[in-house]
Amino acid sequence: MGFPEKLRPGFDFPGAWFDLGNGQELHLIQGEDAVKSGNRLLHFAFEVDDFDSVFEICKEHGLFYEEPKHRPDGPLQLFIKDNSGYFLEFTLKVFYE
Repeated sequence: MGFPEKLRPGFDFPGAWFDLGNGQELHLIQGEDAVKSGNRLLHFAFEVDDFDSVFEICKEHGLFYEEPKHRPDGPLQLFIKDNSGYFLEFTLKVFYE
């Protein structure tokens, strides 16, 4: 579609990141199960300024989540599973210079 490709952290699975403009990105993950719900291959991701608040809200409301971990390039990320079986990713916003 002509979007410029972005540098992607060194994950241990194939994929590509693209710059959509206006601070939006498209992250693609390659895999046979990418279209099935119930796994992290198909998910929405949000950058947040206050990671701790998002994590506390998840715990307070009893949401299913995977323990936060660092991406290969450093920022914390948290995956939450919604009632339909899809995952939402929350990543701490990092300002690169």
